[in-house]
Amino acid sequence: MPVDAPVSPAQEVLLSDLRLFANAIDLGSLAAVARATRLSKTSVTRQIQRLEAAIGHRLLHRGNGRFALTEEGRELLVKIRGPLSALDEAVVGLAGSASALQGRLRITAPYTFGRTVIAPTLASFMARHPAVKVTLELSSRKVDLLSDEADIAIRIGAPESDQLIARRLSREGVILCAAPAYLVGRPPLESLSDLSAHTLLDFRPETVATHFELVNAAGQKQRVAPIHIALHSNEPGVLAIAALQGAGIAVLPEQFAREPLAAGSLVVVLPGCGLPPLDIHALYAPGRRQSSKIRAFLDHLVAHSQT
Repeated sequence: MPVDAPVSPAQEVLLSDLRLFANAIDLGSLAAVARATRLSKTSVTRQIQRLEAAIGHRLLHRGNGRFALTEEGRELLVKIRGPLSALDEAVVGLAGSASALQGRLRITAPYTFGRTVIAPTLASFMARHPAVKVTLELSSRKVDLLSDEADIAIRIGAPESDQLIARRLSREGVILCAAPAYLVGRPPLESLSDLSAHTLLDFRPETVATHFELVNAAGQKQRVAPIHIALHSNEPGVLAIAALQGAGIAVLPEQFAREPLAAGSLVVVLPGCGLPPLDIHALYAPGRRQSSKIRAFLDHLVAHSQT
């Protein structure tokens, strides 16, 4: 290209800016990106602004350290995911076996999420990275990532520590569901207040669930009292099993009810009611030597879940 040829906006966009933009969406905040990349928050903001200036569109609605994608930002993210992943694979491939991913990767996840989401991705991940040995523990036990108990922990809800890097994997609606047999002969359910006459199964801690607040079909918060919660469990899969056996109405993230709902063995109760959506995160400690393996696995997991 002649030296005096005009430079298009696309040519002015730096690959590092595109990668940082994608990482920002994965991690959920500019502060988290700054920690993960060891850059200042000001530098991260400048890179995002530089990308927006080159493209000519605002990509993020920013405020209070958080952000939301604009329509243009969402469109860009969809278009760059594949090329960035392909570029990473090309670089790894050209680098040869000396730099290939290898060693142990330890993952812990809730049972149902591990079985339905992670397990179907493992064969293809191991085929792509044959020198990586995966250990998957399915448990709701809270491992200490900072003391090296695991490399990746899948958690439901907001991250509990700002010392960890949190990559959002999905956002799940929270619904009310029950076995058809449970509903037979019991009081009808037309509004949230009708739950007072039923037995509930809840995945939230008892200290939260005693203040039983749900969102009604109009999107408004509504407290239900009195309420009878017969079973608490931090493993939503346990509640799904109890609901299948007719123990009551389960408050469940959709991911944990998807299979029985599709089979008709559970049905949604009070459609449109439930809890605000929950984010499912992958947590890992910053500065890990295994960071390339962690990133490769999470990229693979996200790509697989979107197919």
